[in-house]
Amino acid sequence: GVDQPVLLPIDTLGVRSSLFLGTAAAGMPAVHWTRAGALALATLIFALLSLGVPTLGETAESRAQWGVQGVGYRTVVVQLAPSPDLGLRQVAQIVARQISQRCNTTVEITSDSTDAAATHTQQTAGGGDTPFVIVLGVDPTLGPEAFALSNTSTLLRSPRPNAETAARGGSPGVAITGGDTRGVLYGCGRLLRTSRYDGTMINPSVLNTHKQTHTSHSSHTDNKRSNTNATAGVNGTWFVPGGFRGTDRPRTANGFRAMYFATHYQNFYQECPTSVLQQYLEDIALWGVNTLIVELPGPSSFDDGETKVSRDDPQIAALLNRTRTLLSVARGIGVSPGVIVVPNQGYSDTPAPYTPFPDPQGVRGHLGALTCADKGREYLVDINEGLMKQYLNASGLDWIVFWPYDEGGCGCSADWPWGGKGFPRISTQILDTARASYPHLRAVAATWCFDKPVVNGSEYAGLDGFIKAAKTSNGTSPFDFVMVDDHGDFPRWPLDQG
Repeated sequence: GVDQPVLLPIDTLGVRSSLFLGTAAAGMPAVHWTRAGALALATLIFALLSLGVPTLGETAESRAQWGVQGVGYRTVVVQLAPSPDLGLRQVAQIVARQISQRCNTTVEITSDSTDAAATHTQQTAGGGDTPFVIVLGVDPTLGPEAFALSNTSTLLRSPRPNAETAARGGSPGVAITGGDTRGVLYGCGRLLRTSRYDGTMINPSVLNTHKQTHTSHSSHTDNKRSNTNATAGVNGTWFVPGGFRGTDRPRTANGFRAMYFATHYQNFYQECPTSVLQQYLEDIALWGVNTLIVELPGPSSFDDGETKVSRDDPQIAALLNRTRTLLSVARGIGVSPGVIVVPNQGYSDTPAPYTPFPDPQGVRGHLGALTCADKGREYLVDINEGLMKQYLNASGLDWIVFWPYDEGGCGCSADWPWGGKGFPRISTQILDTARASYPHLRAVAATWCFDKPVVNGSEYAGLDGFIKAAKTSNGTSPFDFVMVDDHGDFPRWPLDQG
């Protein structure tokens, strides 16, 4: 099958965590344990157990507490500060698209609260309708990734002001303030999730005589239900803003809450239009995800790793361009870009083929042009350094995830047990070189298929010893996080040993 989006929206910001694993053939989803599924599930377990991420849900009780109103708005104005940065502009575009795709409400974006007409005038004998205003801004004192929602009112000047609006000092609305661009994005996600898109139109008695005019400001009407006449307006659906007001933040600011785009094997992520992936990325980021991981294009990108890939394969250049675009989109909305690496996968010209290793359960791969991490160290460091430098003038890189199996591994005496010996060693060597280009690069060591079974010593124990030795020698671990999971039950070693 073709991999369907495998995503991990772990929301530390007030909604229930969700996990979607699967593939699709002819549009039908089915469970399928790929590396993508493994990474997603492993990240979920890691986040919930290691970081203590809460899983807060939207229930009937909480919805009542949020106080969703029953009256819908025909117009929403997204208000930005004068000269907003590109990140906030993109967040505003995301909000506009989300609302416009779900109901008849027209969403308009402005960066001047006193702008004439606020891009919208409804001329009627009895006055006009009242737009709902969403004000976006940044206040660093809230802290990284935090946000606050508060009631606000904005007086939007109009050629024909709404007397009711002016009398109470402005249009009703909500101010969404983030500690940074991510915080604004997550606050918008909270508003969108707690809102409804089926409300009764405000002032329905005047719809039969309405007339809309628009200025040159952004106006989102794509993918909307028909809204061209009064009848459509009466029968349409309208934005009903959620009532949550307050402040929220993740327990671990700038932690690892990642979605994984498995850009390989001619799957969904590799073949679908980039615009589709961009919207998909934006949709998931609203749930509190702060990182996008793609596969580092290279020797393990094609044919399930069963074919040895040459350095000059034209698909590598194509995948580099695609992943640069996706990671740049992520960076633009405050989502950190990162890559996943099989550290000992080589090209067809590998100078030091790997030594086969124990795999009695048939779960560890033995695919592609695996390279001995001991004898091929310089070769492996060189090819990974060259590939990662391809992102310097685009998105940059904030994260690297090292993946041990599916394709990786070497059974020579210098590298085995792989997970506790050759794997962390070559990963650290690649990481040290990468940090020359990306000084703030953070690293995750995955433990997929460790100890299946234990042969010549536990891989978990070996990795634990490697990290402790590094701390003793250098004062710090080379890895910021260790990602733990397995095909079956959660591994015993981390539970028993801590």
